[in-house]
Amino acid sequence: MTIRYEDLDTAGFPEDTLRIQMTMTDAGSTGPAEVIDRIVTRVGGCITDVGATGTEPCPGISETPVLRQIDRLRAAQGL
Repeated sequence: MTIRYEDLDTAGFPEDTLRIQMTMTDAGSTGPAEVIDRIVTRVGGCITDVGATGTEPCPGISETPVLRQIDRLRAAQGL
């Protein structure tokens, strides 16, 4: 298993936002790896965790729904 972390503190994401990408392969396998992309962020008193799973990295797949949720959470909390 390979795990990568990336801070996402630009493009509308709060300072407390992290992208986590986990790539898993079976020992000796020639098949595609399973890749899990997740974005975890804190908005005020709430934490969101959105993820996608596939055989290829999907770095942008979950950004749009996360940004929409961030906007909703900011509005609901008066931030």
